[in-house]
Amino acid sequence: CTQCPPGKFMPSFGATQCTDCPINQYSSSPGQAGCLLCPPGRYGNTTGLPDCNPCPPGQFSSGFGSGGCRLCGVGEFTGTGGQPACAPCPLGTANNQMGQSQCPPCGLGEYQDNTNQTSCKQCGPGTFAGSSGQISCSLCPPGRAGVGDKLSSCAVCQPGKYMPSSNATACLDCPAGYYSNKTEAKLCDSCPPGTRSNGEAATVCLACSVGKFSEGVANLECTDC
Repeated sequence: CTQCPPGKFMPSFGATQCTDCPINQYSSSPGQAGCLLCPPGRYGNTTGLPDCNPCPPGQFSSGFGSGGCRLCGVGEFTGTGGQPACAPCPLGTANNQMGQSQCPPCGLGEYQDNTNQTSCKQCGPGTFAGSSGQISCSLCPPGRAGVGDKLSSCAVCQPGKYMPSSNATACLDCPAGYYSNKTEAKLCDSCPPGTRSNGEAATVCLACSVGKFSEGVANLECTDC
């Protein structure tokens, strides 16, 4: 007797020819009396298969004897073929289309702190995300401020302004008697003796004119001699 080749089987004793394995089944070894159901993650859509086909990336089959694969849903993916189930999109990613092999990372100014999501969240005012795939937003540091949503960086405080704390949405003006001549200032400097500043947001202190003076620091006006 001749053994049936892979993909075929002998259904009964005394049979004169081998029979193809039906759809959804396979036989990988010769001389089989029956065929096996395709395992999860694989499918058989034709007869006479020596092995079942793996589901491609982005698809899956969860049961035995599948004749085809199903698309992964939104918020899910399969990165490799032959999977019995789809995985949820991990933190820092999202996916709003079916049948995907990966979940794109959240873009600049965005984040996602949950799995299985279809969209990313925007960073709010005073926060930012400077790189993709973030699971949270960072607070704008002292000397900087973030106005608006979805920021990839926080704006530096300009000369005449400052910000001593984090998570700020706007820089503060240096008060009268103080100044800042640099960017990203966390504090303003007090005007030294012999100078004055009677306005806000000063970048320099004005020297007292001839016949006037100022003692101490942070003077708003000079005094007559």
